[in-house]
Formats: sequence, C-alpha cells, structure tokens
Amino acid sequence: MRRTAIYARYSTDKQSDKSLDDQFALCDHYAKAQGFRVVLRLGDHAVSGTTRIESRADGRLLAQAAVRRDFDILLVEGLDRLTRDGVEQESFLRRLEHDGIRIIGVSDGYDSDSASRKLNRGFRSIINSVYLEDLSKKTHRGLSGKVLRGMAAGGAAFGYRLVKGPEGSAIEIDPAAASVVQRIFNDFASGLSPQRIAHGLNAARIPSPRNGAWSVSAIYGSPKKGAGILNNELYVGQQIWNRSQWLTHPDTRDRERRERPQSEWTIIERPELRIIDDHTWNAVRARVGRRKAAQSKGGRPPRTMFGGQLRCPLCGGAMIAVNGRSYGCGKRKDRGPTVCSNGALVPRKQVDAGLLNVVRHEVMAPAAKARFEQTLRDALHAETTARQDKARIAQQEARLKDLSGEIARIVDAIVKIGMSEALGSRLKRLEEEKLQLEAMVLSQNSAQVDVEGMVEETMRSYSAVVATIEVALAGDIMLTREAFSKLLGRITLSVNDDGSVWAEFENKTARLPSGVGLPAYLTVVAGAGFEPTTFGL
Repeated sequence: MRRTAIYARYSTDKQSDKSLDDQFALCDHYAKAQGFRVVLRLGDHAVSGTTRIESRADGRLLAQAAVRRDFDILLVEGLDRLTRDGVEQESFLRRLEHDGIRIIGVSDGYDSDSASRKLNRGFRSIINSVYLEDLSKKTHRGLSGKVLRGMAAGGAAFGYRLVKGPEGSAIEIDPAAASVVQRIFNDFASGLSPQRIAHGLNAARIPSPRNGAWSVSAIYGSPKKGAGILNNELYVGQQIWNRSQWLTHPDTRDRERRERPQSEWTIIERPELRIIDDHTWNAVRARVGRRKAAQSKGGRPPRTMFGGQLRCPLCGGAMIAVNGRSYGCGKRKDRGPTVCSNGALVPRKQVDAGLLNVVRHEVMAPAAKARFEQTLRDALHAETTARQDKARIAQQEARLKDLSGEIARIVDAIVKIGMSEALGSRLKRLEEEKLQLEAMVLSQNSAQVDVEGMVEETMRSYSAVVATIEVALAGDIMLTREAFSKLLGRITLSVNDDGSVWAEFENKTARLPSGVGLPAYLTVVAGAGFEPTTFGL
C-alpha cells in the first residue's frame, strides 16, 4: 500500500473547521477505494490560497515531508487547496513530480500520472487567476458601496469607534480619544516637536492607537501618504476612500502599499466626524509644509556606518546617532525614558573602529578567506553525497538483475521450444525496459555536482564582497552600511562596568552574496564567524 499524505485548507475565518473535516473525509474515502495507506494529514485553518505554501504552518510541514520522501502520493480536494497562485502551483507540483510523488486532485480530476496533467493544471491556474481577480474587484466594489452609504470599510481611525448597525458598522467620535487628538494638534501647532509630544503622551501613560507607546511615526507619519495623526483629513470631516491599494510582490510575496493617483480618490464630506477646527488644521499644515521644505533642501544622507543597525540591550530598539559624538537608544530619544530607561551614550568613533576591526579580521583577512573556502567545499561535497538517492538506485539495480534473469529464461525457452508471438513480444518489452533502466541508473550515478567549479565561482563573489567593503571604507557611507548590514545583521551594544563595549552579532556566520547559484542553505557558510566581542573605548 503506497504511503499517502492528505492536505486540506480553507481560506477565511467565516468558514468552520468542518471544511477541513469534509476535505479529509473526501480524500480518506478515495484513498480507501484505491488501496492507499494514509500516513499524514495536514490542514491549514483560515489561510488564503495566495499565501505561500511554506509560509503556512502545515504547508511548511508538507513541503518538509516531501523533501524527506515521507509519502509517495499527495491527495487534495483540488489543486486550489494547495495554492491559487499559478506560478507557485507550477513550481511546487514540478518539484513533487520530479521527486516521484504523485499528486491527485480528488474533485477536480487532476492526476500527475495522466498524460494531460500539464494541460489540466494550466487550465486550473487560469481559473484560479480569474477567480482571484474577480474576487478582488467584487470585494473592492462592496467596500466602496459601504463607504458611500456612510459605513466603515475597515477599522476606525484613532479618535473614533465603530458602532454596529443593521447594514454594517458606522463610525462615530470617541470623546476620550478625540481629546488626545486635539492635544496632539494643539501641541504641534504651538511648536512642540513630534518627539516632545510622544514623550509627553507616554509620560502621561496615554495608550497609543495600538495600545502601546507613542512614537513619532504614529504622530507625524507621512504627509504624502496621509498617514499619521497629523495628516488624517477625517479629523476635519473629510473621508478619503481609495487613496491607496495593497499589491503582492511577485517574487517575495510581500504586500506593498501603492498610492493611487488623486483622480481615483473618493472624497466624502462627513461634518459630523469633525474633531479639529480649521484654524488649528491650517496651522499644522503650514508647519508640516515648512518641515517638508527644509527636508527637501537638506535631507541629509546617513552619516554613520552602523546607525540603525545597532540594537539597545534593554528594549531591543535601534541605537542611532543621537548627537554628533554618540550612539544612543532611538526609542528613548523618540518616545522618552518611560519607554526605555537606557540612557547610555556610546562614543561613535570608538564603536565604528572596533566593529571595523572585527570585519577586517573575520572577513577580509587571508585566513578568513581560507576558512570560508574550506567550509564551502566541505558543504558542497556533503550535498553531492546527499543528492545520490541510494535507496532508489539500489531498487533500480535490483530490478535490472531481475530483468536480466527473466530475459535469460525467455531466451532459454525460445531455444528449447522455438519462437512464439507471445515470447517475442514479452522479450521485446523486457529488453526495452532494461535499456531505459540502465540509462536511468547511469545518469543518476553520473549526476555529480561540479564542486570545484562552484567553489571557484563562489570565491570570486566572496572576493567581490571584500572589494566592495574596501571601496566602501574609502568613503562611501551608503555602500558601507549596506555591506555591513548583510554581513553582520543587527548588533546589540551594551556598556560593561569597566566602560568597555560588548557587541553581540545577529549573524553568527558570514553570508554569501545572493545570486551565487547555490542551494538556499549554502548561502550561509560558517567560514567566517562573528562571535560576541569586547573592545575598549
């Protein structure tokens, strides 16, 4: 009985777990009828079909089990239970089929053993793509209708609350939160900085929109995007709908906010939702405009090699250049001492010099390069061994032995009793199978990784990284920051009792540059290590 895995998924929290049970029951019935042995059942609850398979809890377990060859057959209700993304569907199914795993869609009739499988899944991919696009348009049209009827299309902005009604949720002013909004506008209009405003709110223990600490981004946000308390037109009774949209990046699958042209905005007058008077609003807009003009003239590029990459040991926030001489906790500077009590200031000049010495010793020194190369070579040799599916080859070689024996027996029979149509046909089929199997075994035995070629190519990339660092150190701050961020990751800094600095690195090993053409797990090679270190000031 062939080992079988069943995977199920439903997409919204409006469905119940019975949806998974129904899918499992359907697949179990099919498996029993076919004589399959179910060894694995996995299902994801309320997960969209556009979410990457390996980003789901049980989807990741399914992919890992496939790599380990824990099952021979995968049963799903339909291919759309695996994914509705056509590109990922093709990639995932190809990997499974390449590894000899059969995929069956019980309801949609897909079977990877069928000659028409590519045509079948191509049609399914088109259907899923059209379904998602149609669903997106219908959802957006429904939300637009809600907004035009005075209903809420999502959550309520700070200063308001949702009130459920027969047609949906309506927005109304929350007096307590509205008074905080008025305080923020009045403070900013009177000349206080967003940092000072955040400090005051946090000191007063006033919760932020997310019930945490106030930050500059929550208060000032982005005037261009209309984000942040100070830029929300709803506070003067103007509701803007369709200002932006969220798109999924085709490679990373990350969601990105994209601004729509102003001609596509829907602006609705909602005077009953006004919190801020025109005089205060205009004063804030004037000050925001002056800040934007100053930034456009002197929007200064980063001046430090490690600012923002450093982390505070107490709150985990970024340590930044708090003045011309020192690094300090950014959260404390931004939100005040009530959020982080770490008031330590670490001299920038000495920190930069100490971290540069670490990079020079662990990456740029000839000994580091030699360690890196040896570890890479060992890892590639290990992969070569792992790629040889010894169990499968042994099974094929055993079959070759059986074929040779059966062919010999048929030849003996022909010698004794003469040729017959049945014996000739049988002999021809066996010889064809033997030829195919011999070619397959020969191909698998010769499928070696060009270790030396890949080592040579990778070390060229490694040398290019070192050269980039050397160029960066000659004066290109942006290039330096980018290179060190990839190499070291985040760096937690703390000051010891003797005044020395303790640095702990997120990346314990040096990272190869992307695009080298290695398997994913080899993009991190323990050839150059970044162990915690201490350096004096």
